[in-house]
Amino acid sequence: MRHLTRALRARRAAGDEVVGVVAAALPADTVPPDCADRLVRLGGPARGRTLLDSLRLPRLLVDEAIEVYHAVFYAPPARRARSVRIVQTVHDLTPLRFPAGFTLRQRWVFRTAFRRARVAARVIAVSGTTRDDLVRLAGVPASRIEVIFPGVDPQFRPDAAAPGQRPFPGPYLLHVGGYDPIKNLPVALRALRRLRADGFPHRLLIAGDPGRHAGAFRRSVAEIGVAEAVLATGFVPVAQLADLYRCADLVLYPSLHEGFGLPPLEAMACGVPVIAARAGSLPEVLGDAAIFFDPIDPEALAGAAARLLRDPAAAELLRVRGRRQAARYRWEDAADRTWEAYRVAAAAPA
Repeated sequence: MRHLTRALRARRAAGDEVVGVVAAALPADTVPPDCADRLVRLGGPARGRTLLDSLRLPRLLVDEAIEVYHAVFYAPPARRARSVRIVQTVHDLTPLRFPAGFTLRQRWVFRTAFRRARVAARVIAVSGTTRDDLVRLAGVPASRIEVIFPGVDPQFRPDAAAPGQRPFPGPYLLHVGGYDPIKNLPVALRALRRLRADGFPHRLLIAGDPGRHAGAFRRSVAEIGVAEAVLATGFVPVAQLADLYRCADLVLYPSLHEGFGLPPLEAMACGVPVIAARAGSLPEVLGDAAIFFDPIDPEALAGAAARLLRDPAAAELLRVRGRRQAARYRWEDAADRTWEAYRVAAAAPA
C-alpha cells in the first residue's frame, strides 16, 4: 500500500486527491506523509476492524465526498453509496481453495468480501491465476477484472551485504513468507533433512512471525528431526531482510498456492536462485527464472537444491534470469494501470 500510494500521488493530475482512510487506533506516524494528500480516521476498536470498518465506511465516504474508494485488502464497504464507486483488490482466494486452513470466522469474512467483489465497479487481481479464481470461485464477471501485478521494493537489489552485517555465519537456505499450512513448510524441512544426510552443511533460516502457528511448526521440526539445522528469525525489517536474501545460497518456496508470490521475486531482485513449487501463480510470476518442483515431493525439492549447490554455473544462470524477471515488476507500472482502473470505475453507471 505504501509503494502504490506513493506512486499514485506522483501521477495524479490537477484536481486529483489521494485520501487515506486509516483506523483511529493506529499511531499517527503509521502512515508516511508522502502516502496521502490527507488522512481521515475511521473510529472503532483496534480488533475486529475487517467487519466494523466495512459497516462504518459508507457514511464516511459520503461525508468526505469520495468518488472512488479502493479497497486494497479484504474489507470493502458493506454497502455502496450511489455517489461512490468501488475498486477492490483481491490478492488470492486461498480461503475458498483451502478452507481447512482457516477458522470459521475467517472463512465467513473472506466469503463476504469475495461476494462484494461481484458488485465493485472494477476488481484488481494481482495475477491471472487470481483473476481465473475470481471468475470460477466467486462469480465475478471477467469483464470487470483488471490484472495488475504488484511491484518489487527497490531496496531489494543485488548489493553485497554491508561489512560485518552477514546475518548468519554459515551457509544457509532461506524461506520467507509465513508459517500457515498453505506455505507447506514440512516439505522444506524434509528436503533439508535429505540435504544434511547427503553431506550439505546448510541450515534453513525461516524469516517471519510464526504467530498462532508457532506450536505446530516446532512440532514439525521435532518430528522431522532437524531442530539443530533450523533457525526461526522472527520478524525481520526490510533493510535486514534484503541482507538475509543476499547472503542465502538458495531461497526455497514450497507454497501450495499463491495469488502472486512476492518473496521469491524479492529474492530474485537480490540475485538469489529460487526453487519454487509448481503451484498457484508462481509459474506465471516467476517465469523461466526459477526451478519448479511438485510441492508434495520433498525429494524433488532436495534434488533441485543439491543440483544448484553443486553447479555454480547453473546457479549463476538463475541469478541472471531472476534479476531480469524481478525488474519487470515496477510500482510505477502498477500505479499507471491502477489510475486507469479508477477512471473507468468513476465513469461506471451508478
